[in-house]
Amino acid sequence: MGLNLIIGRSKSGKSEFMYKCVEQAEISGKQVVILVPDFARIVAEEEYLKYFSKDCVLGTKITTLSRFISQNIDKAKLYQDKQFLPDLSRKFVIKKCIDENPEMFNIFKKVKNTPGFVDKVDNLFKIFENEELTIDTLDEVYPESDFLKAKLAELLGICGQIHEYTNARFIDSTDEISYFIEAVLNKETIPDNAEFFFDGYNNFTRKEYGVILSLLRRGITVNITLDLDLNRDSDIFDISYDTYSKLKMYAKLEGVQLDEKVINKTLEKIPEDLKYLQRNIFNNVVDKYEK
Repeated sequence: MGLNLIIGRSKSGKSEFMYKCVEQAEISGKQVVILVPDFARIVAEEEYLKYFSKDCVLGTKITTLSRFISQNIDKAKLYQDKQFLPDLSRKFVIKKCIDENPEMFNIFKKVKNTPGFVDKVDNLFKIFENEELTIDTLDEVYPESDFLKAKLAELLGICGQIHEYTNARFIDSTDEISYFIEAVLNKETIPDNAEFFFDGYNNFTRKEYGVILSLLRRGITVNITLDLDLNRDSDIFDISYDTYSKLKMYAKLEGVQLDEKVINKTLEKIPEDLKYLQRNIFNNVVDKYEK
Protein backbone atom coordinates (compact mmCIF):
# COMPACT_ATOMS: atom_id res chain seq x y z
CA MET A 1 0.00 0.00 0.00
CA GLY A 2 1.08 3.58 -0.58
CA LEU A 3 2.19 5.86 -3.37
CA ASN A 4 4.73 4.61 -5.92
CA LEU A 5 6.35 7.06 -8.35
CA ILE A 6 7.95 5.68 -11.52
CA ILE A 7 10.27 8.39 -12.81
CA GLY A 8 12.24 8.73 -16.03
CA ARG A 9 12.64 10.57 -19.30
CA SER A 10 10.51 9.73 -22.32
CA LYS A 11 11.31 6.27 -23.74
CA SER A 12 13.39 5.41 -20.67
CA GLY A 13 11.52 2.18 -19.94
CA LYS A 14 8.88 3.50 -17.49
CA SER A 15 5.99 1.73 -19.20
CA GLU A 16 7.84 -1.60 -19.31
CA PHE A 17 8.57 -1.33 -15.59
CA MET A 18 4.94 -0.35 -14.94
CA TYR A 19 3.67 -3.38 -16.85
CA LYS A 20 5.82 -5.63 -14.67
CA CYS A 21 4.17 -4.02 -11.63
CA VAL A 22 0.76 -4.56 -13.25
CA GLU A 23 1.58 -8.22 -13.81
CA GLN A 24 2.63 -8.66 -10.18
CA ALA A 25 -0.56 -6.94 -9.00
CA GLU A 26 -2.71 -9.22 -11.19
CA ILE A 27 -0.92 -12.33 -9.90
CA SER A 28 -1.55 -11.23 -6.31
CA GLY A 29 -5.28 -10.96 -7.04
CA LYS A 30 -5.57 -7.19 -7.32
CA GLN A 31 -8.21 -5.52 -9.51
CA VAL A 32 -5.94 -3.39 -11.67
CA VAL A 33 -7.05 -0.09 -13.20
CA ILE A 34 -4.76 1.78 -15.62
CA LEU A 35 -5.75 5.41 -16.15
CA VAL A 36 -4.37 7.38 -19.09
CA PRO A 37 -5.16 10.76 -20.73
CA ASP A 38 -7.94 10.79 -23.34
CA PHE A 39 -5.52 11.03 -26.28
CA ALA A 40 -3.45 8.06 -25.09
CA ARG A 41 -6.04 5.36 -24.34
CA ILE A 42 -5.90 3.46 -27.65
CA VAL A 43 -2.09 3.56 -27.73
CA ALA A 44 -1.97 2.38 -24.10
CA GLU A 45 -4.18 -0.61 -24.90
CA GLU A 46 -2.01 -1.53 -27.88
CA GLU A 47 1.19 -1.30 -25.81
CA TYR A 48 -0.38 -3.38 -23.04
CA LEU A 49 -1.47 -6.11 -25.46
CA LYS A 50 1.95 -6.09 -27.14
CA TYR A 51 3.77 -6.44 -23.82
CA PHE A 52 1.59 -9.27 -22.49
CA SER A 53 0.88 -10.86 -25.90
CA LYS A 54 -2.82 -11.15 -25.04
CA ASP A 55 -5.73 -11.07 -27.45
CA CYS A 56 -7.72 -8.86 -25.07
CA VAL A 57 -7.16 -6.88 -21.90
CA LEU A 58 -7.90 -9.61 -19.36
CA GLY A 59 -8.46 -8.62 -15.73
CA THR A 60 -7.18 -5.09 -16.25
CA LYS A 61 -9.23 -2.00 -17.04
CA ILE A 62 -7.53 0.62 -19.24
CA THR A 63 -9.52 3.81 -19.45
CA THR A 64 -9.43 7.56 -18.83
CA LEU A 65 -10.04 9.13 -15.44
CA SER A 66 -13.17 10.99 -16.56
CA ARG A 67 -14.69 7.87 -18.16
CA PHE A 68 -13.83 5.71 -15.15
CA ILE A 69 -15.40 8.20 -12.75
CA SER A 70 -18.55 8.57 -14.88
CA GLN A 71 -19.01 4.78 -15.16
CA ASN A 72 -18.59 4.24 -11.41
CA ILE A 73 -20.89 7.13 -10.53
CA ASP A 74 -23.56 5.69 -12.83
CA LYS A 75 -23.02 2.16 -11.50
CA ALA A 76 -23.41 3.29 -7.89
CA LYS A 77 -26.41 5.51 -8.81
CA LEU A 78 -25.11 8.37 -6.69
CA TYR A 79 -27.11 11.29 -8.10
CA GLN A 80 -30.51 10.00 -9.13
CA ASP A 81 -32.09 13.29 -8.02
CA LYS A 82 -30.16 15.35 -10.58
CA GLN A 83 -29.93 15.41 -14.36
CA PHE A 84 -26.57 15.24 -16.13
CA LEU A 85 -25.72 18.47 -17.96
CA PRO A 86 -23.89 17.90 -21.27
CA ASP A 87 -21.26 20.38 -22.42
CA LEU A 88 -23.49 21.85 -25.13
CA SER A 89 -26.34 22.43 -22.69
CA ARG A 90 -23.96 24.13 -20.27
CA LYS A 91 -23.06 26.61 -23.02
CA PHE A 92 -26.73 27.57 -23.33
CA VAL A 93 -26.78 28.16 -19.57
CA ILE A 94 -23.65 30.33 -19.87
CA LYS A 95 -25.27 32.42 -22.62
CA LYS A 96 -28.38 32.83 -20.46
CA CYS A 97 -26.33 33.99 -17.46
CA ILE A 98 -24.33 36.44 -19.59
CA ASP A 99 -27.50 37.96 -21.10
CA GLU A 100 -29.28 38.23 -17.72
CA ASN A 101 -26.36 39.79 -15.82
CA PRO A 102 -24.98 42.65 -17.99
CA GLU A 103 -24.13 44.68 -14.86
CA MET A 104 -21.47 42.13 -13.90
CA PHE A 105 -19.30 43.04 -16.90
CA ASN A 106 -16.83 45.89 -16.98
CA ILE A 107 -13.55 44.71 -18.48
CA PHE A 108 -15.35 42.30 -20.84
CA LYS A 109 -18.34 44.55 -21.50
CA LYS A 110 -17.51 45.13 -25.19
CA VAL A 111 -16.67 41.52 -26.02
CA LYS A 112 -19.25 39.54 -24.02
CA ASN A 113 -21.53 39.21 -27.06
CA THR A 114 -18.82 38.45 -29.62
CA PRO A 115 -18.52 35.02 -31.27
CA GLY A 116 -16.43 32.60 -29.25
CA PHE A 117 -16.84 34.36 -25.88
CA VAL A 118 -19.24 31.71 -24.56
CA ASP A 119 -16.76 28.96 -25.50
CA LYS A 120 -13.96 30.78 -23.67
CA VAL A 121 -16.10 31.22 -20.56
CA ASP A 122 -17.05 27.54 -20.75
CA ASN A 123 -13.39 26.50 -20.84
CA LEU A 124 -12.55 28.82 -17.95
CA PHE A 125 -15.55 27.57 -15.98
CA LYS A 126 -14.23 24.01 -16.17
CA ILE A 127 -10.73 25.16 -15.19
CA PHE A 128 -12.06 27.18 -12.25
CA GLU A 129 -14.16 24.22 -11.07
CA ASN A 130 -11.39 21.65 -11.45
CA GLU A 131 -8.81 23.87 -9.76
CA GLU A 132 -11.35 25.03 -7.13
CA LEU A 133 -10.35 28.63 -7.84
CA THR A 134 -12.35 31.36 -6.09
CA ILE A 135 -12.09 35.13 -5.77
CA ASP A 136 -10.67 34.62 -2.28
CA THR A 137 -7.79 32.48 -3.58
CA LEU A 138 -6.74 34.74 -6.48
CA ASP A 139 -4.02 36.41 -4.42
CA GLU A 140 -2.44 33.01 -3.77
CA VAL A 141 -2.41 32.04 -7.44
CA TYR A 142 -1.65 35.40 -9.13
CA PRO A 143 -0.11 37.70 -6.48
CA GLU A 144 1.91 39.74 -9.00
CA SER A 145 -0.75 41.04 -11.40
CA ASP A 146 -3.64 43.25 -10.24
CA PHE A 147 -5.07 43.58 -13.77
CA LEU A 148 -5.05 39.83 -14.32
CA LYS A 149 -6.75 39.33 -10.97
CA ALA A 150 -9.38 41.91 -11.93
CA LYS A 151 -10.11 40.07 -15.20
CA LEU A 152 -10.31 36.71 -13.46
CA ALA A 153 -12.47 38.12 -10.67
CA GLU A 154 -14.97 39.37 -13.26
CA LEU A 155 -15.06 35.99 -14.96
CA LEU A 156 -15.29 34.18 -11.61
CA GLY A 157 -18.31 36.35 -10.81
CA ILE A 158 -20.24 35.20 -13.88
CA CYS A 159 -19.05 31.62 -13.34
CA GLY A 160 -20.52 31.87 -9.84
CA GLN A 161 -23.87 32.69 -11.42
CA ILE A 162 -23.54 29.70 -13.74
CA HIS A 163 -22.71 27.42 -10.81
CA GLU A 164 -25.64 28.74 -8.78
CA TYR A 165 -28.05 28.15 -11.69
CA THR A 166 -26.88 24.61 -12.40
CA ASN A 167 -25.96 23.28 -8.96
CA ALA A 168 -29.48 22.78 -7.64
CA ARG A 169 -30.78 20.72 -10.57
CA PHE A 170 -27.89 19.49 -12.71
CA ILE A 171 -24.56 17.74 -12.44
CA ASP A 172 -21.68 17.92 -14.92
CA SER A 173 -18.32 16.19 -15.36
CA THR A 174 -16.58 18.43 -12.80
CA ASP A 175 -19.28 17.70 -10.20
CA GLU A 176 -18.89 13.98 -10.83
CA ILE A 177 -15.34 14.11 -9.49
CA SER A 178 -16.58 15.43 -6.15
CA TYR A 179 -19.27 12.73 -5.99
CA PHE A 180 -16.65 10.11 -6.84
CA ILE A 181 -14.23 11.26 -4.12
CA GLU A 182 -16.98 11.09 -1.51
CA ALA A 183 -18.06 7.66 -2.76
CA VAL A 184 -14.48 6.33 -2.57
CA LEU A 185 -14.06 7.54 1.01
CA ASN A 186 -17.44 6.06 1.99
CA LYS A 187 -16.55 2.75 0.30
CA GLU A 188 -19.57 3.05 -2.01
CA THR A 189 -17.35 2.29 -5.00
CA ILE A 190 -13.87 0.80 -5.64
CA PRO A 191 -13.08 -2.53 -3.92
CA ASP A 192 -10.38 -2.73 -1.25
CA ASN A 193 -8.23 -5.00 -3.44
CA ALA A 194 -7.97 -2.45 -6.26
CA GLU A 195 -4.65 -1.01 -7.44
CA PHE A 196 -4.37 2.07 -9.65
CA PHE A 197 -1.78 3.07 -12.25
CA PHE A 198 -1.75 6.62 -13.64
CA ASP A 199 0.30 6.63 -16.85
CA GLY A 200 1.00 9.70 -18.98
CA TYR A 201 -0.26 12.32 -16.53
CA ASN A 202 2.55 14.80 -15.96
CA ASN A 203 0.25 17.18 -14.11
CA PHE A 204 -3.10 17.00 -12.31
CA THR A 205 -5.87 19.45 -11.52
CA ARG A 206 -6.72 20.16 -7.89
CA LYS A 207 -9.74 17.85 -8.09
CA GLU A 208 -7.67 15.08 -9.69
CA TYR A 209 -5.24 15.34 -6.79
CA GLY A 210 -8.33 14.91 -4.62
CA VAL A 211 -9.08 11.60 -6.38
CA ILE A 212 -5.54 10.36 -5.73
CA LEU A 213 -5.74 11.38 -2.06
CA SER A 214 -9.11 9.65 -1.62
CA LEU A 215 -7.64 6.41 -2.93
CA LEU A 216 -4.61 6.68 -0.66
CA ARG A 217 -6.81 7.40 2.36
CA ARG A 218 -8.69 4.20 1.59
CA GLY A 219 -5.40 2.30 1.74
CA ILE A 220 -5.44 1.63 -2.02
CA THR A 221 -2.05 1.49 -3.75
CA VAL A 222 -1.49 4.20 -6.36
CA ASN A 223 1.29 4.09 -8.97
CA ILE A 224 2.12 7.15 -11.08
CA THR A 225 4.59 7.46 -13.96
CA LEU A 226 6.25 10.83 -14.46
CA ASP A 227 8.17 11.97 -17.53
CA LEU A 228 10.92 13.61 -15.52
CA ASP A 229 14.65 13.99 -15.06
CA LEU A 230 15.38 14.71 -11.40
CA ASN A 231 18.58 16.51 -12.43
CA ARG A 232 16.31 19.23 -13.91
CA ASP A 233 18.81 20.01 -16.66
CA SER A 234 16.03 21.32 -18.93
CA ASP A 235 13.02 23.61 -18.46
CA ILE A 236 10.77 21.08 -20.23
CA PHE A 237 10.56 19.08 -16.98
CA ASP A 238 9.34 21.99 -14.80
CA ILE A 239 5.66 20.96 -14.90
CA SER A 240 6.48 17.34 -14.11
CA TYR A 241 8.81 18.40 -11.32
CA ASP A 242 6.07 20.54 -9.76
CA THR A 243 3.77 17.50 -9.89
CA TYR A 244 6.50 15.35 -8.35
CA SER A 245 6.99 17.87 -5.53
CA LYS A 246 3.24 18.09 -4.82
CA LEU A 247 2.85 14.31 -4.72
CA LYS A 248 5.74 14.03 -2.26
CA MET A 249 4.18 16.78 -0.12
CA TYR A 250 0.77 15.09 -0.09
CA ALA A 251 2.31 11.72 0.80
CA LYS A 252 4.12 13.32 3.74
CA LEU A 253 1.03 15.19 4.95
CA GLU A 254 -1.11 12.04 4.75
CA GLY A 255 1.52 9.82 6.34
CA VAL A 256 1.53 7.59 3.27
CA GLN A 257 4.48 5.39 2.38
CA LEU A 258 6.26 6.82 -0.67
CA ASP A 259 8.49 4.78 -2.96
CA GLU A 260 10.37 6.17 -5.96
CA LYS A 261 11.81 4.20 -8.83
CA VAL A 262 14.04 6.08 -11.27
CA ILE A 263 14.22 4.41 -14.70
CA ASN A 264 17.09 5.25 -17.08
CA LYS A 265 17.32 2.06 -19.11
CA THR A 266 17.30 3.78 -22.50
CA LEU A 267 19.54 6.65 -21.37
CA GLU A 268 22.38 4.22 -20.73
CA LYS A 269 22.42 3.30 -24.44
CA ILE A 270 22.39 6.88 -25.79
CA PRO A 271 25.68 8.19 -27.28
CA GLU A 272 27.37 11.01 -25.37
CA ASP A 273 26.86 13.57 -28.16
CA LEU A 274 23.09 12.91 -28.16
CA LYS A 275 22.98 13.15 -24.36
CA TYR A 276 24.67 16.54 -24.69
CA LEU A 277 22.03 17.67 -27.19
CA GLN A 278 19.21 16.50 -24.89
CA ARG A 279 20.70 18.39 -21.95
CA ASN A 280 21.12 21.69 -23.78
CA ILE A 281 18.53 21.95 -26.57
CA PHE A 282 16.01 23.86 -24.43
CA ASN A 283 18.51 25.82 -22.31
CA ASN A 284 19.59 29.42 -22.84
CA VAL A 285 23.04 28.71 -21.42
CA VAL A 286 24.68 25.63 -22.87
CA ASP A 287 27.70 23.59 -21.92
CA LYS A 288 30.54 23.36 -24.37
CA TYR A 289 30.66 19.96 -26.01
CA GLU A 290 34.03 18.25 -26.17
CA LYS A 291 34.60 14.87 -27.74
